[in-house]
Amino acid sequence: MEREFAKFIYFICLLSITLFLLLEVIQFTSNQTQKTYNLKFTPPLKGTEILLEAEQKGGLKRGIWALDLGTEKARFLIPNGSRPVWSPQRNYFAYQDYLHPSFINVVDKAGKVIDKLEIPVAWNIQLTGWRDEKWLLITAIRLFSGKDYPFTAYYQTICFNYSPLDIREIFPGHHAGNPSISPDGKHIAFEVFKFAPGVGRLNSKIAVADLEEKIEYVDIEEEEKIWYRVPCLSLEAQNIRRLTTLPLNILEINPKWSPDGNKIAFEVVDPRSGNCIAHVVNSDGTGLKGLEFKGGKGAERPHLEEGLIMEGFKDHSLQVLGWVSSNHIAVIDSRYPFVDHIWIVDLNLGRPSACLLPPNQGEGIKFILLSKKQLAWLETVGDGNLLLRVSLFDLVLPQKQEKMRWILNSDGRWIFPKEDLIVYWASW
Repeated sequence: MEREFAKFIYFICLLSITLFLLLEVIQFTSNQTQKTYNLKFTPPLKGTEILLEAEQKGGLKRGIWALDLGTEKARFLIPNGSRPVWSPQRNYFAYQDYLHPSFINVVDKAGKVIDKLEIPVAWNIQLTGWRDEKWLLITAIRLFSGKDYPFTAYYQTICFNYSPLDIREIFPGHHAGNPSISPDGKHIAFEVFKFAPGVGRLNSKIAVADLEEKIEYVDIEEEEKIWYRVPCLSLEAQNIRRLTTLPLNILEINPKWSPDGNKIAFEVVDPRSGNCIAHVVNSDGTGLKGLEFKGGKGAERPHLEEGLIMEGFKDHSLQVLGWVSSNHIAVIDSRYPFVDHIWIVDLNLGRPSACLLPPNQGEGIKFILLSKKQLAWLETVGDGNLLLRVSLFDLVLPQKQEKMRWILNSDGRWIFPKEDLIVYWASW
């Protein structure tokens, strides 16, 4: 009897210890989850930081970091976060979960979680940007099927949170991606293209559309009765059309809307020669101009000329980096695989007003980032990802030709982050 009682006591003690350890594990997991989702940045972000998806050398702390250009310090913010993107007014940033990319979170500068989204209707989600402080811009591979599609097919499309931009009627069999939103949020420019496995993008063209917010009411039913209606806000694309009337054998890629909403910069690619040439057009498709190199040998500079520019390039590529102002665009002049120059082109003068010379010391340039007043590039070493330094330049926008200025490395500022970071994504 005593032996049976001792076994009972032993069993109770073992069960208690097991339950205790189980509760500790649950509590620890819960605390870790709380730390992940109840974020608090001390001190709060300023909105001027470069956001990085990075990890420390050695595989430690993979997630989102904030690089402060003033203190030159990188701060670890969010574990397992990826693709952080600032909102237009820098009040928030959105990011994906690295382990579960269909989950997207929005946080403010203090680290408070504003919203959590799960996109269940698509796979291969990619957070792209913002329309304004309210609508997130997402590209995703979505499954389309139905009467108009006798077969089941996957297409890349553009989503505003849950509202898809559907181009099937206007561009049947085409994908949609690489969007750019007008500053007032009322228009969108994007690429439409066909895709061939093993070949890549084909027949890429720039399309534009008008965006309109609408409220739709969804009926909530139970036991075949409508109990109540829920208002749902959606963003619809209307009047989808091509931006230009350029020949079909010419590829159009990488649209960028000007700050005043009147122009769109993009690139024209000749599939025969591989030439990539920056162009600017009015938002209604008129007034096409392209960049062409002029000048003596060793002193060639890109000039803005009327019409389509397809010649005059030898191993050169002029790619649109972004708009500095409504009258100035920044273009990357490269000879594959190296960046030779970054030109700031004055659209009024039709010629470059400034030229930045990247370093020529064997380092690679991982990301080139542009703000309204500054330009920065992240230089890497080793496998091409280990961050060496950040070169930061204040942009100079002279209005007269005689004030054209060449900005050399000595005119910028070098920032050496105090952490050894392997960078996978950067936004500013």
